[in-house]
Amino acid sequence: MKDFLFALFIIFLSSTLIISCTKSNLNNPQTTQNLNSTKKVIPDVPYCGIGYHWDFYLGKCAQNCPTGYHNDSITGACVINGSGVV
Repeated sequence: MKDFLFALFIIFLSSTLIISCTKSNLNNPQTTQNLNSTKKVIPDVPYCGIGYHWDFYLGKCAQNCPTGYHNDSITGACVINGSGVV
């Protein structure tokens, strides 16, 4: 029984050591900087055209509202700022 527990302890210790060494390479600032400088995130958002913008809540293009109005993401309509409509 002692041999089994000792073997189990050695396996656990070696697994912990291997995992911690692997994670230390991922946290290297030089590696992170190289990844950030070479890769750009391009969002998957369709072009809506002039006068429209992509609304993530509606999942479609919504009309740009004039000054004093905002787009209600539930209905997609332009409503007056401060009108209490959420």
